[in-house]
Amino acid sequence: MASLFSIFKIKKEERWPFGVVLLYVVAWNILVISKYAGMFMKPDEHYYKLFVRHFHISGFDPVTYIVVSNWGTNYNIYRHPLLAFFMYIPNQINQGLMALTGVNCVQFVVGLLLIHI
Repeated sequence: MASLFSIFKIKKEERWPFGVVLLYVVAWNILVISKYAGMFMKPDEHYYKLFVRHFHISGFDPVTYIVVSNWGTNYNIYRHPLLAFFMYIPNQINQGLMALTGVNCVQFVVGLLLIHI
């Protein structure tokens, strides 16, 4: 069983490139979070309107933020059929963080997913 997971081990010659790429991805996530934190961290009843109107990053869809913030089908289920199922656990984590902190932590939860921690 140990040999099965050895394929995921970072080799010595891969550590520097891995560190550079990780730093690059973390830096971009920090920039996105800092740009939208003022708007997106406030708890709201209408996340769909908030994210669709204000989240403008080329190549990224605000639907993930909507589903992680408020579990529901406010999006086209035919366009994203598995999104609700894949985002159930992140939604529950975000709901727990919202209950503990009083702010919407969707950017941090989705950011961690994008970094693959």
